[in-house]
Amino acid sequence: MRDFPTGPSVVADAIAERARGFRRVVCIGYSMGGYAALLFGRLIGVDTIIALAPQTDLSRHALGAWGDHRWDAQIARVHQRGDSRFFDLAPLYHDTHHLLPDQAVTLCLGAGGEPLDVHHALHLERYAAIHSVGTEPLAHEALVVALRESGLMRTMIDAAIAGRRTQIPLSECFARWMAKNQHSLAIDPAATLIVDSRLHVSGTVVMHSASRIARDPTSKHPVRLGVRLWPEGRFGGDRREARFDFPAPDLLSGSMHRFATVIDIGGLPPGRHDIVTALVREGRFWFDDLGFRAIRIGLVVDGAGAPRLVEGAVV
Repeated sequence: MRDFPTGPSVVADAIAERARGFRRVVCIGYSMGGYAALLFGRLIGVDTIIALAPQTDLSRHALGAWGDHRWDAQIARVHQRGDSRFFDLAPLYHDTHHLLPDQAVTLCLGAGGEPLDVHHALHLERYAAIHSVGTEPLAHEALVVALRESGLMRTMIDAAIAGRRTQIPLSECFARWMAKNQHSLAIDPAATLIVDSRLHVSGTVVMHSASRIARDPTSKHPVRLGVRLWPEGRFGGDRREARFDFPAPDLLSGSMHRFATVIDIGGLPPGRHDIVTALVREGRFWFDDLGFRAIRIGLVVDGAGAPRLVEGAVV
């Protein structure tokens, strides 16, 4: 956005000029990109908007009320340089000047994964079709991977480009894909404990589906068990990670695999912190979720800096 210092309206005009002459225009985005898809797609009147786990209200009031502190540093920069008229997208969608009865708006989020994503989605429920995919919890960052790996991302994009207005049964299609890649992930409470400012995480992965998950242990991007901590739930800050490599080359149908790893929790600020455990694929800079279910472990640090697992820590 550095090339457009005068704000979203200028960006919208530039996008509209670039899109001139095309028969159909689609805006698609994930997370903050989902906010951008909803904002610019409405401002320039595109045919279809697809927003995946988007933010829909960046105002301090809404984020404070919802307890959404995931991107405080990034949101602070938006407040400094952005256009406050568009922090909350609901007025833009309610404005009759931008009323587009033929515009298709789809919001997609993972079922039972990130409650904050639900708050943002419901904020625009009057103006969009909301799809919740899956029956197992999906972390915010896993949704787009799950949609891509299951083929639903391509299905949604193809339908939007073709101008098909029929609702795609996303939940049913995703459930069929998950049935082919089903596994259960469990934390062992007795062996998951804090020792000397380090959290020991232990548990099992059990494969239920007929298909296998290839680990690709010799590749640069192998599948492994990943543990990630975002202090105070804030993404993009002091991220901490731990990894566990399964000895088996592949995760086969009916197999059970134990894991145990350790993650540093020393020096965390007072407050609530979440630790997410999931099957992941190693990425270029850190690991990426595979789109499967994740387990969240709750951790609280008191005013003296002492960490403890919260009651019912495993979610």
